[in-house]
Amino acid sequence: MAFREKSEDEKYGTIVWKMQVVHNDYSWRKEAWPAVVAELRKCHAHFHKVTGINLRRIAAVAAARLEAFPALKSLDEKIKAGKDNIGLIRTTISLGNSKARRRTATPEQKAAIEAIRHSLAIVYGEKKALLEQIKNDAAWSAKIKIVSEPFFDEAKAANAASGIYWGTLGRVNQAAMTAKHPQRFDATGHLSIQFQGGLRSELLLGRGSPQLSLAPFTRRNICDPGNPKQTMANVRFLIRRDKIGDETVPVYLSFQCHYDRPIPDDTEIIWAQVVIKKVGWQRHAYLHLSLRKSAELRAANDRFFTKPDAATTGRVAVELGWRVMEDRGIRVAVWKGDDGQGGDLRLPADFIKTKTHLESLVSIRKEIFNRVHKALVAWLKLADKSRLPEWLKKDAEFIHAWKAPRRLAILAGNWLKERFDGDDRPMSAMEGSIHYSPHVNGKKVIERADATSGARILFSVWNRQNRHLYQWESDRRVKLIDHRSHLYQTFAAMLRRKYKTAVVEDIDWGKLALGPKPEDAENKDAIAMYRATAAVATLRGDLEKSMVVVRVDPKNTTKRHSKCRRMSGQAKPEKLIHVCQHDGESFDQDESAAENLLEISA
Repeated sequence: MAFREKSEDEKYGTIVWKMQVVHNDYSWRKEAWPAVVAELRKCHAHFHKVTGINLRRIAAVAAARLEAFPALKSLDEKIKAGKDNIGLIRTTISLGNSKARRRTATPEQKAAIEAIRHSLAIVYGEKKALLEQIKNDAAWSAKIKIVSEPFFDEAKAANAASGIYWGTLGRVNQAAMTAKHPQRFDATGHLSIQFQGGLRSELLLGRGSPQLSLAPFTRRNICDPGNPKQTMANVRFLIRRDKIGDETVPVYLSFQCHYDRPIPDDTEIIWAQVVIKKVGWQRHAYLHLSLRKSAELRAANDRFFTKPDAATTGRVAVELGWRVMEDRGIRVAVWKGDDGQGGDLRLPADFIKTKTHLESLVSIRKEIFNRVHKALVAWLKLADKSRLPEWLKKDAEFIHAWKAPRRLAILAGNWLKERFDGDDRPMSAMEGSIHYSPHVNGKKVIERADATSGARILFSVWNRQNRHLYQWESDRRVKLIDHRSHLYQTFAAMLRRKYKTAVVEDIDWGKLALGPKPEDAENKDAIAMYRATAAVATLRGDLEKSMVVVRVDPKNTTKRHSKCRRMSGQAKPEKLIHVCQHDGESFDQDESAAENLLEISA
């Protein structure tokens, strides 16, 4: 079980206590999981309905706003025309780039884009001023209420007919009000209980409450000989109340979860959630409890959860980034404290090796998909269209443009269920062969398909192998992320014990995730190569959850030599050691930047 403070702790004073559900338990597999899927289907149907209502409300309000303020329509048309013109110029540049294999934007094209951007900035300013005026218009506020009222009444009627317990219903409505489009059902989501007055943790672990009870127990651990005893908990979770005649009957989930760390004393549960997440083809379930301090402690102005080992003084500068080192690991942080101590944090070479293996699984799965997809397109092209069933013609209408294995997997599933004459005709365009080697009754069985196999056999083997590779890939990715999270949280805890405040650069890492624009002269592909692997925004978030974090302006922190305090010239980002042009001293760019951050914060 992971203990993790939420990023908004300083605002709300809450933490989330996570416990993983035991998936191989009989009560979960045979009883609780079917009930969870049924509730999630109801939530999904209600989400679709409320999302549709809200989108229609937004469209009605937008139409009424354009009718009441015609000037807004002309501004929107100018913005659309400007974006379209920039898109045309960028399309021309992209075609030139792909043809010349290099950046080919001319000064005229760059100047044209800048001129359009300048004019768009003026139009955006006019639109912002007009929207502010509309926002403060009392007559328009009254108009919004009149336009929205029928949609709110429709949403209330949908809530009453949904049959969803009100804790879960509130979360579903909250998500639907911000959704921009409906979503497909994938058996993931939340089932929630809200305790408005708070449920004392002592009561939860004692006789429980009508909504939730948790009873810890100890059992023998057969998976870890070094830890013979394992603490679990029997959970009873209310998912809904059914009305039978004149009586209201509660419906519960009963399951077991891991209870590795006890819930803190003097706390209250304000939310309880069963969270279902997708990992490959499997679903993993967790029990989340949102905790806050007890009413007595909050009345004494003791609202926030503090780490008992947190330092009360000291300051440390942390230079974040990503750089491949000699040992093939990635350095993601260099730290320097005001007490003279320092060090760095690296993702080890084994981590990068696992990441490379994960990418190879993705590549193998894609390569096999391309071969099967190519063979199927050729098979359908030569097939007698009059003998093909209507569902196949409809589902495979745009098969030539498919890029995702998921679409082919859906078609393969339908094909295996709906047999038709001629579907065993050999896939002569199939290159090479594919095989799947499951274990049946303890023996390894090899299933193979090649150019002599029919479509049904090919789909059967490919579908099995694709599911196997996808699950393997997903499990690897989850373990990789968990490993990185453990390293980052351990690093943040180490700094928290030494220093009260951390100083980092104020950088929007999300902007670095964007690819270069066609007119940009610099190719940032090399810079972004290890960006997703390092995930430095996650590391900064872990620091913010553990200690006080101060952000400073990152300007010239890397160019400035911390010893002579002068600009050392332009250093290449991929070059770790740089020679100062003033004093001739060689220095580590990241270490120098950390020392500069420490000096700026002082």
